Amino acid sequence: MNYPRLFAFLLVATLFAAATPLSSKSGEDLPARALSALAQQNASVPAAPITVWLTVHALKDSRAATLTSADISVFEDGQVQSILSLSREETQPLVVGLLMQVSGERHDTLPHAEIEPAILFFRALLTNHNVGFAVNFSEKAVVARDFTSEPAEMERALRKAAGSELVGCSGLFDAVAAVSAKFASAGPQRRAIVVVADGHDNCSRRGVSAAIEAALRAGVKIYFVNLAYADPAYKRGTALAHTFRSVVNTSKQMAESTGGNITFVRNREDLPPAFDAIAADLRGQYKLTYNSSNSARDARFRNLTITSARQDIQILAPQGYYPSGH
Repeated sequence: MNYPRLFAFLLVATLFAAATPLSSKSGEDLPARALSALAQQNASVPAAPITVWLTVHALKDSRAATLTSADISVFEDGQVQSILSLSREETQPLVVGLLMQVSGERHDTLPHAEIEPAILFFRALLTNHNVGFAVNFSEKAVVARDFTSEPAEMERALRKAAGSELVGCSGLFDAVAAVSAKFASAGPQRRAIVVVADGHDNCSRRGVSAAIEAALRAGVKIYFVNLAYADPAYKRGTALAHTFRSVVNTSKQMAESTGGNITFVRNREDLPPAFDAIAADLRGQYKLTYNSSNSARDARFRNLTITSARQDIQILAPQGYYPSGH
């Protein structure tokens, strides 16, 4: 018998057995132990601070718009939160999408009247690493100009969009959801959508709640330039009063739920100041950061409420956020 060879075989077998993990007597296998250790490791890592962008409107004069952390209280799901910082930001990069209704309803409702004000808006906006894009929508959303930081490129695209045929139905809610999804590739910048539409929706597959959810998941503020009162049907009388109230309420819901704002226009002359007001809001936003008291590592929606004892200001903030998209 070849004893050296047998000895070598037994030595290798012994070492292999020592290196191979045995099933735990408690019934716990290796993957379960590894997952448990990973869960403990994740639980020990503090959650990143929550960032919320606020807009502050002065109700009396412009000097009253200054805000400090001592002026506000932050509640998440009803629980008061610890504020880390609050600062006015004017140079933080911004991504803004322009969403323009081109459905058949606009034949008599200020057709393409937003083009020139939007050109001026983007001419002033597309600086300091800001980015813009433009989308037309009727029954579906069509990109008129993808992400660009060049005002001249945006102007060419918008002037071309001014020749868009006004046909089809209005899929507003689907369009808002589709535009919100575009921000997934936009990085961590501030985000906003300027919607120019009469607020009617007669062919979306989604409802208004789904559109708002898409915007909140994307961290997007909606600024709604509402054309309902410029509609000749509204001007003719009160036969459609109930419909118009519903449209107005829906538009307000979309804007206010996301921390944006709504402006109503009745004629072409109302559009330039509407865009100017949006630009002013975007230039003077506040960056709020706080530590969430919710330690759960899940993607469930968190309700957000920001209050202030001051009576001279109005604070515009999103109604909440989704942690996975934050």
